[in-house]
Amino acid sequence: MPSVEQNKEIVRRWYELYSQGDIDRLSELHSDNLVSHAVNSPVPEQHGMRGRQAGRELFAAHRASFPDWREEIDFMIGEGDLVAVFHTGRGTHRGDFAGRRATNRPTAVTALDVIRIDDDGKVVEHWGVNPWQEAQGQ
Repeated sequence: MPSVEQNKEIVRRWYELYSQGDIDRLSELHSDNLVSHAVNSPVPEQHGMRGRQAGRELFAAHRASFPDWREEIDFMIGEGDLVAVFHTGRGTHRGDFAGRRATNRPTAVTALDVIRIDDDGKVVEHWGVNPWQEAQGQ
């Protein structure tokens, strides 16, 4: 079982890989049993998303719509197998996403994620709260 500090490093690496657009290596950090409990996501596929492949497809679609997307971690707090991450993502809306046509305008979203790491050091569960609806107006 990874320590709290190891869990935080896994999550930090996850955000780095996403910022680099490395979906393949990002997917390697996902458990086959990955589950997302997206609280207010406008993306229907994210509600109850299950499995490594579903996660890969979701992140690839987001990346295709925001090819320059970068994540900045504001802070992380870890306890047991959970890591809470307050972060800000920024990118240019270049492709259709969540039912919205591309705007070609910069978008920024500040969000809170809670990520659970399993005994194998994989991301197995995710809860997310973000203001995507507000960001789409940017």
